[in-house]
Amino acid sequence: MSDRPRDESGPDWYQSPARKRIHDEPAEIEPIFHAVSVAKLTVLSLATWGVYPMYWFFRNWQYQAARAGRSRYLGPLVCTLFADVLAYWLFREIRSYSEQTNKRPLPAGWLALAWALSFVPYVLPRPFRYLSLLGFVPLLPVQAAVNEINAKLRPSAPRNARFRPWEALLYGIALTLLAGGLLELLLHPEILDSAGRAR
Repeated sequence: MSDRPRDESGPDWYQSPARKRIHDEPAEIEPIFHAVSVAKLTVLSLATWGVYPMYWFFRNWQYQAARAGRSRYLGPLVCTLFADVLAYWLFREIRSYSEQTNKRPLPAGWLALAWALSFVPYVLPRPFRYLSLLGFVPLLPVQAAVNEINAKLRPSAPRNARFRPWEALLYGIALTLLAGGLLELLLHPEILDSAGRAR
């Protein structure tokens, strides 16, 4: 039996014949999917200029691989490198858990499409390129569903909602620099014009 609802509509990247259904598993310390609060996901994504979402994908695929008894590094790394096209299968897996635990539908297809489109601003001219900083937004409803899944199936697992002192300091500095840079561009748009002429 599988440890998640069976879905035959597409490929299962980590299929394992010996897994149990999720309601038969003990409430272990390790969460089902990557645990992080929605607020912290937002802060980390902005503070790292969009790098944290890639780590988010890597950690979620690591949990998938571990449940299937596969390598926790090679497969998740490959999936992360192609997250723009493989996100749907991760979102669909999360939706399968969400439907059985919360009865709350997750629009996996639309969110995966929104995630793929979030890469478009990277090829746009300034200042539209800075819209890429909001590329994490499609992950927020996914993480909200993940947090509900973890709370029901792994109630003793850590929630990862608080910032350690060094994290608060580091990310506070990063967000201050980001806000200052964007404010400078808004107040002095000629900076963009001079940068364009220099190129």
